[in-house]
Amino acid sequence: QRKRAEDHMSLLVLAYPVLSSTDYQWIQAIRATHDPQYYKIIAPHFTLVFPVETLAQERFVAHIKQQTRCVHSFRFVLRCAVLNKDAFTADTQVFLAPDEGYSPFVKLHDRLYLGPLATALRLDLPFIPHMGVARAGDPHACKCIAETVNAQDCAIEGRVNTLDMVWYDGTRVETVGQVHLGEWRGGVGTAGGNLQQDRVRSGNASRVRSCVSCGHYCLSEQC
Repeated sequence: QRKRAEDHMSLLVLAYPVLSSTDYQWIQAIRATHDPQYYKIIAPHFTLVFPVETLAQERFVAHIKQQTRCVHSFRFVLRCAVLNKDAFTADTQVFLAPDEGYSPFVKLHDRLYLGPLATALRLDLPFIPHMGVARAGDPHACKCIAETVNAQDCAIEGRVNTLDMVWYDGTRVETVGQVHLGEWRGGVGTAGGNLQQDRVRSGNASRVRSCVSCGHYCLSEQC
């Protein structure tokens, strides 16, 4: 029975962002009402690699660690809710999409889908960085939810400091590996504001150096 469960596990890469306690609770209140199934399974997150079943866990984890050696943490701000038609079900979804931080999400997503994950990339489904907060079979219901959210003129600031490699079997999500993104000091990309971190998941790097090979700030001795 355990073997059958493992055969149906998918591997993903998620970013659980650092959010203020107030924003985290606000997002969770929406999810609890309008996305109760996934609210019970997983915390607010961004998906960078979608379900993969064709790669062994060890190789998957090694690839993600390799591809993120020179990637620095980044800030984002969510300012609007948008609708999306789920590609796998009949549901419509409501996403919180980033204004600031959109580019780092896209570039990181593209970087992770190189090499052994290249064949897993769905080119027919454009990547939209997002945090899912609601879903329903009725698209008009989702439109009402999105309009209600957008009427509040929200600005949810957060940071992506870590990436979690997880497996998902349809009912549970479990982290099988984690990478701490490099700390960016000064210049473009510096975190703005003070976040009340209800869950701090950042690596306190004792030394950050500029990477000769890629120009980013890197924690790896091997890059």
